[in-house]
Amino acid sequence: MDATLGEIFKKIRLSKNIGSKGLAEPYFSYPQLMKFESGSSSISYDKFIYLLRAINLTAEEFEYSYYKLRKDTEFKIASEVLPAYLGKNRLKLKYLLEKLEKLLKNNREQRLRLECLRIKSALQRLGEPVHIQKKEMSELFYYLDSVYEWSRYEVYLFDNCIGLFTLPQLRILYSKILYPRSDNISSIRLQSEKNIALLNTVSILIVNKYFGASHEIFTYLESHIAPGRAMTERSLFVFYKKLLAYQQERSEENYRAVQSCISSFENFECYYLAERARNDLKKIEDYRI
Repeated sequence: MDATLGEIFKKIRLSKNIGSKGLAEPYFSYPQLMKFESGSSSISYDKFIYLLRAINLTAEEFEYSYYKLRKDTEFKIASEVLPAYLGKNRLKLKYLLEKLEKLLKNNREQRLRLECLRIKSALQRLGEPVHIQKKEMSELFYYLDSVYEWSRYEVYLFDNCIGLFTLPQLRILYSKILYPRSDNISSIRLQSEKNIALLNTVSILIVNKYFGASHEIFTYLESHIAPGRAMTERSLFVFYKKLLAYQQERSEENYRAVQSCISSFENFECYYLAERARNDLKKIEDYRI
């Protein structure tokens, strides 16, 4: 086990104002805990999970803190991509891409290559001309298709690169969420990210008039969006159902229903959702033309 785990565990424990005496009982002694926190010895995984429970911290929260406190370069770059994209900061995204490409010179790890592609996808969505090689797309598609059950990493990667796939590829990949070959990885946050990825998928399917596929995704989302909590997911779900109805039948009533959703987003000051909805509606109007 990485020696820095203990040091970071101690930082988090102290930040929560939790003492060390008696914390480790009955699994191991106080001296063993001190050695672990100083980085001079390691402990088994089950004991580590016990320690996390003792300070009321999830493994997911610890992982995030671990990379943040270690000042991990890849983690730092990855965490800055989304704010740069939402802020439409093309220069920042280009800078992050350059930093990753420098890392790749000494480390040809697949994860770094896929992260570069994620940033290129963000730049492309912002209208920046970016050259993406066929071999890059092949590596991304075959990686995602080869994983039997997606964790947050695969869902995140798929969602961020969703606009790069062909429609047949998209159909294959979103099916990995709908019909996983196993069911061993689950969490509330993972399910939420799956829902968002599917909502982003359905926006593409509606524009391209894949009505059957859109209904297939809506059926899944109906039973997987948490009631009363996931308001962004539920709001987008309602909007896209109305957008689908308008795409299928261009009636004044359906158009007003779509505009009503956009107005609701604006009234609740959800300007990002309102802008997104207007853009999706425009794509449908442009597609018709």
